[in-house]
Amino acid sequence: MNATTNLKRCLAVSALLLIVALLVAAAPGFARMRTAILCDAGETNCVEAWEGASITLYSDQGTTQKWAVNGASGNMTVGGATTLAAALNKITASSTITATDGNPITATATINTLTAAGEVTPTLAIPLAGVYACFYNTSANAILIQDTGNQVLAGNATLGQYDTLCIWSDGTRVIEISRSNN
Repeated sequence: MNATTNLKRCLAVSALLLIVALLVAAAPGFARMRTAILCDAGETNCVEAWEGASITLYSDQGTTQKWAVNGASGNMTVGGATTLAAALNKITASSTITATDGNPITATATINTLTAAGEVTPTLAIPLAGVYACFYNTSANAILIQDTGNQVLAGNATLGQYDTLCIWSDGTRVIEISRSNN
């Protein structure tokens, strides 16, 4: 770490202390707001804002906004190209899950690889709201997912070898998004 980096960190910490001092001296309602300019552990930096505060990052001395999060709505605005980390672009696959008659299959990844020792009729465990998952049968044995109860499908889904069923969860049901008979 060079002297310029140390100076920048000292200035950031000084600015943070000034903000904290002003918040403590302000009305009690304002003292709950937390703002952090520098909150690093080692070389991992972060920016925080609590109580609905917005965050805006600039590329040059406050004139060109590059990234902002609206504290009230949660909407994010990005200026310029955005590249997601490789991990965010991946569709993850599970280890093989053995489906058994009458027992729930729990989605553990985006693509859930299934196998069965014989023809079975399992259920689907209800994932958290917003989870999207596909089930892919690799075995020659049929896996029947019934359109019943909290499994809202376009009719029963019989997954033969290499067939898929994709669902989305609203937190109380699994809802079919698509299926493919391969």
